[in-house]
Amino acid sequence: MVRELRSREIHYLRLNTEHLADSRFSARPHIGKIQVQIGDRVHDLSSAQGIWYRRPESPKNGLISALTPAEREVVKAQWRATIAGFRCLPIERWINQPSLNIGAESKMFQLRLARRVGFHVPDTLVTNSRQDAQTFLRSHLEGAVIKALHAPLVEDPNMPQFIFSRRLESELLDTADAMESAPFILQQEIRPKRDVRVTVIDGLALGAAVAEPIDDVDWRATEPRPDWVPFELPAEVSACCTALTRALGLRFGALDLLIDGSGDWLFLEINPNGEWGWLQKTCGIPIAGAIADALLRSDE
Repeated sequence: MVRELRSREIHYLRLNTEHLADSRFSARPHIGKIQVQIGDRVHDLSSAQGIWYRRPESPKNGLISALTPAEREVVKAQWRATIAGFRCLPIERWINQPSLNIGAESKMFQLRLARRVGFHVPDTLVTNSRQDAQTFLRSHLEGAVIKALHAPLVEDPNMPQFIFSRRLESELLDTADAMESAPFILQQEIRPKRDVRVTVIDGLALGAAVAEPIDDVDWRATEPRPDWVPFELPAEVSACCTALTRALGLRFGALDLLIDGSGDWLFLEINPNGEWGWLQKTCGIPIAGAIADALLRSDE
């Protein structure tokens, strides 16, 4: 995005929220005014035309390093509330509005809306019951996949880990407790399948697919990573993608879809803050340009 905006000679401010605690911050929220001083320069955020809200992080290091762990948590909470308060700015062009991002994160809600707009959805069960999970697995001869319901990142400071979707084996359920401490997602496995990523920006749906179908459940865990190629979407699939994004109130969304062995399309999930740089870099899909267009569009 920085390269895109520079190439257009557009003035921008990249505000790294993890460093906000080291800036001088001042807000007059009742009149929609926010100023941030970074070094010797004061930035008036109220004059911005648009905001790309890209996974803001809590402050770390810098001034807060000298605090106790408990004090740091209090300070981080204050800054998180401050960042959420940026909604007081008189700006219409958000990609995406923070509150809408939070609502759209619900995988359960996504699946219901996806079916409503016309997508096919794999049979899905959310449960913390071993008995219900065993029944579900037995009902799907093609197998089942187990996924995290939310934020599959274990933020261990010594070894952070990402929890990928994986094939559910009956042995895993045999050793599980009768009632687990938290629910998880079970979904019928689609085999064979081809993974497709669709990036939607303001009604424009840009498709990419793995160059060759893979057998692994989650392509992100495949080594080496599969190659991706641009992929032209059927009109009805593109329409479902844009309809779902719009129904969630989003201007940007990254959808994960599958094509099964019969050529049918199935919806897996939508990420309101999904990664896309790798698609532009490897496939040449002009996502940064589409986001820049959306931020600068004057027909709001």
